[in-house]
Amino acid sequence: MADVEIRPSYATQLLNWPWVLIRFRCDHRPRRGDAKLAACAARYGEFITIGEPLQIFRRSCPNSPEMRQRRQQKYGLKCTGYLADLGAPPPPNLPPTMAAWTVIDGGKKQA
Repeated sequence: MADVEIRPSYATQLLNWPWVLIRFRCDHRPRRGDAKLAACAARYGEFITIGEPLQIFRRSCPNSPEMRQRRQQKYGLKCTGYLADLGAPPPPNLPPTMAAWTVIDGGKKQA
């Protein structure tokens, strides 16, 4: 069985999310949040997509169009919440201390 690198997307289920944390970020406001994968799976179920917790994060944003206190604006700011790890390659299966050693050319000179 070949190791195929599959990058996660918004349709990835929590069951298949390769990281232990779900990292939420926003560009317009100093908002950020980290959620543990196990806690999200226990609360919402392991078969929901990763996009659903992101929608919950976006709903709490003051720039969200779903906020009832906010008037509808045609050209106003919109929530730009995103998942920081989306599109990144999956983490390695082995910790760095267990990975193979790499020989670097031009190392210590022979006496």
